[in-house]
Amino acid sequence: MPKKLIEKMTQTLNWNFIAKHKVVVDCGHLPIHHGGDGFHFGANGDGPSATQIITLDLGLFLYSELKKQQKDPLLSICLTDTTKYVGDPKVREQIMEHILGKEYDQILPHEYIEKIEKADINRDDIHITLQTKNSNKFSNVIKKTKNTIRKFNGKHEEIAEAMNAIFLEDHDEITFGFTNQFLLDRTKEHAIFSGDWWLDETVELQKEEILMAPAARLKKLGIIKLFSKANGILCPATYGGLLLNFDNTVHDHIAIYARSDDEFIGEKIMRGIIATSMLSENFESRCIEITIPHQADDLEISYLSKNLMQEHRSGNLFKLYEDSSLHKNYKLYA
Repeated sequence: MPKKLIEKMTQTLNWNFIAKHKVVVDCGHLPIHHGGDGFHFGANGDGPSATQIITLDLGLFLYSELKKQQKDPLLSICLTDTTKYVGDPKVREQIMEHILGKEYDQILPHEYIEKIEKADINRDDIHITLQTKNSNKFSNVIKKTKNTIRKFNGKHEEIAEAMNAIFLEDHDEITFGFTNQFLLDRTKEHAIFSGDWWLDETVELQKEEILMAPAARLKKLGIIKLFSKANGILCPATYGGLLLNFDNTVHDHIAIYARSDDEFIGEKIMRGIIATSMLSENFESRCIEITIPHQADDLEISYLSKNLMQEHRSGNLFKLYEDSSLHKNYKLYA
């Protein structure tokens, strides 16, 4: 167990933010490959990375702590089954059969199985999803959102008022996404960084600065991209699909990921949570996003919810949009 990180988590995590009895503990993504001798795991098929093991360890710790608090936790693991890793649809069907049959020892690495068994977790408390299935789930949300936008007949201020968002596409009409007041309100970050210098395109935020303001990269970009005609469903939407596997009227979420596995994973997860809270009607979950930075000596922790998005309804959203640089690269989606 990563003792220093567990101590840090115990000291800094606001447990009271989790309000619901049921809690999903998301222990990250794990690539799955298929070879002649069965399934292999990790980016190169040679096993999970050290930080993927750490995210599982932290997830198991959280599961145990939530049990002590008389909560009802679920352990969530997402298998990355994109074409890069699983090219044969029949293999994907085989994986789904193992998931439905709760035959987890067939589709998880032995390192995971040993730790889960040692933690004495009931298989009914484990929820495994496939990344491709999660992407498909959120594609329906995007379609519904676009249909709702069209009903306003191009009246963008009415869209913003009704949906608390401005929907955008790039000038080539390839990428679709949105911005909102939470993303465009940089007041907190300006105070932390003593100015707006961090918004300069030439400035690359450092580890220490992200620890101070975990949402800074999100707000610097200012847009959450959901779909691209070139690449299909994008990462934030895929994570949104993962969240939609659960009844979010009764579940809260804690997600744990590591930058060593993906430099921008913290931002991708936060964008997915924000997108789901904005675009999914029944999303009432409170979410804690925990990112392990490089060197794994500290934790980035963010607290996100639909209520937080609603708190940023005051003020003129279009004024914030016009004052930002977004209009240089994007136009209003019609």
